[in-house]
Amino acid sequence: MYATNETQLVELAYSIISLLKHTKNVHIFLCTNSDEFERSNPFRPESINWLKGVVKYMDSNSFLEQVEIKDIYNEYLKGNANENCKCTRNTLTRLLADKIFLPRGISNIFYFDPDVMFTKDLIPLYQKLQNQLIAVKKYGNDLVPGTCYMNLTQLDKLGFFEKSRGFLKKEELRWADQDAMRLAIFNLGIDYYDFLDNEVFMNQLYEMREKPIMYHFAGAIPFPVGCVSEEKFIELMPEFSYVKDLLDNYRSSIRFNFQ
Repeated sequence: MYATNETQLVELAYSIISLLKHTKNVHIFLCTNSDEFERSNPFRPESINWLKGVVKYMDSNSFLEQVEIKDIYNEYLKGNANENCKCTRNTLTRLLADKIFLPRGISNIFYFDPDVMFTKDLIPLYQKLQNQLIAVKKYGNDLVPGTCYMNLTQLDKLGFFEKSRGFLKKEELRWADQDAMRLAIFNLGIDYYDFLDNEVFMNQLYEMREKPIMYHFAGAIPFPVGCVSEEKFIELMPEFSYVKDLLDNYRSSIRFNFQ
């Protein structure tokens, strides 16, 4: 599950390419909100089709499904105290995961911010987490759910999503949905899995003995779109040079130069 807007299109393509380089047969949900609001920048249909092409270019057995969440958002979160604060409404979408996916019969899901890059097959980690309620990364004094595994069925039974949305509606929070999830976890006494550094690694660029499964850049290190160019990102993280090469090949193959 991803949830973002048009401004992070290329960033999202980078994340997806690195995901599908190492993990095959993936059902990717892209949650979008077509409402026009402050800093909304909703996806254009041609951009969604472009991303679907990226997915198929990487793995014919994987696919991207757009999930329009405007109505769900308006029913459960419209007018909340954090609606147009630090983050756009798109970042609040993971607090609606129960309403989006449980009616589809989906009980376990990974959520990723678009600034997450993958270096290994995700399936062994997914299998490892099957008995966990929720997995996030503890970073300093914060819980960072930019990479988040959720057992939706069990969390829903505990009232986690309702509690999170309640905190979000009540008052403006420093990190919006991130703080709402943290408050709900501690308020309900939920045991959470803290991703190890060799599973999710935050921000540093130095060499590790063991390459992590995922890097989460979390805005602190330049990432394509809005921060630095793709070329500069590859200069900083040469291990992902293949991503730019593949994306350039895809761009050439469809004769569409996205700028």
